[in-house]
Amino acid sequence: MYNISNLLFGFSFADKLLLSLFLFAVLVQLSYWVYYSCLLKYHLPRLDKDNKTDDNQETTDNSFMRMQDNSIPPVSVIVVVNDTHMDWIENGMNELFSQDHPNYEVIAVNDCGGENVSIALQKLYIDNPIMRYTSIQPDRKFLHTRKVALLVGIKCARFDNFIFIEPWTKPSSNRWLRHMAEGFRNNKQIVLGTSTLETGKKSVSRFIRSFALMSQIRSLRAAMAGRPYKTSRTNFGFTRKLFYENGGYNFRQSSYGENDLFLQKVAKNDNFSIVATPESQMIRNLDGSFGNWLNNEKFTSSTFRFYPFRVKIPVFIELFTSFLLWMIVLIAMVKSIVLASSENITLFLGDPKNIFWWSAILILVLFRQLVMSIVVVWVSKNLYGKNALWGFLCYEKVAAVFESLLAIKRRFGEARKIW
Repeated sequence: MYNISNLLFGFSFADKLLLSLFLFAVLVQLSYWVYYSCLLKYHLPRLDKDNKTDDNQETTDNSFMRMQDNSIPPVSVIVVVNDTHMDWIENGMNELFSQDHPNYEVIAVNDCGGENVSIALQKLYIDNPIMRYTSIQPDRKFLHTRKVALLVGIKCARFDNFIFIEPWTKPSSNRWLRHMAEGFRNNKQIVLGTSTLETGKKSVSRFIRSFALMSQIRSLRAAMAGRPYKTSRTNFGFTRKLFYENGGYNFRQSSYGENDLFLQKVAKNDNFSIVATPESQMIRNLDGSFGNWLNNEKFTSSTFRFYPFRVKIPVFIELFTSFLLWMIVLIAMVKSIVLASSENITLFLGDPKNIFWWSAILILVLFRQLVMSIVVVWVSKNLYGKNALWGFLCYEKVAAVFESLLAIKRRFGEARKIW
């Protein structure tokens, strides 16, 4: 009979260290994904109820629809444009004017885009009564960032509820704004929407989409836990009262990421809502090569260094333990192959100690993958309308390495601290 003490403790110091690190990593990962699945179990019924309510509204008569429309909060959609967005202004902006919402306006801020941008906006203004626009003239003595343009848009808005989007995006449906506006009900002051990438079927496109999906999963997890720290820059809203009561964008740490820094300052457990359905998202166009996307991602994620430690530490632990888990599995596989080739293969495979611990490792890893897959399938179906599991499973094996390299790259491009 095999000695139980040899089964549990018959290891070298190096093996004990690897096994201890593996157990630590897999338990942390399981805690992370099981906790997320519990959050989904709590939030999913409410999101499904909202979706069913919207679907039922389509089958009601017109008088009931008009009565329902009166209860939808009015909103001002604010977008900042310049001369690099001319094609989107002329060909893509029209999709904002066909939303199924009874009382909204679209405000475009021409941020030093010149006369051509103003002419294009004027044409849209003539054809669309809900369209309004204003312009900011260049000033060599006063350099400014997007925060100034957003403030101008806020001051021009007629309504007290704002939804912010970016150029090169389009609504996923004509009910996008209805969903987002309904997020302001029940005295909610912040609406957290989602966005997705319009990518192709190439491996690079799937890699970028998986990166974006992991970022969305982290931010949704924090929001569902009552501690939002990040939101989509292309689909985010708040109220005028909240903005002015908290001093607006009163920070100069970075020229980018004003949405995240403002959210971290004003979000509380009961003043925000999450809107995450396939109909309620904005679709971003991925234009250019992988190198262009990487440089843009380095710039847009530069605000991460200003995040509080309560945000940085969970992200670090999640990435580190994921890296640790797969590195130890890889080391164990290589060591087993080497051992099996240098000794009697029958003796190696028949060793109860090897069978026991390989079985335990396999069960723990598969259980972690199962729980993670449930979460990823739900999030990807609600964000993309389809399952993006397989790309995510491949990306998460290298996520820690890639995001570490991205963090190092960010350190060589400090943002200028201008308002």
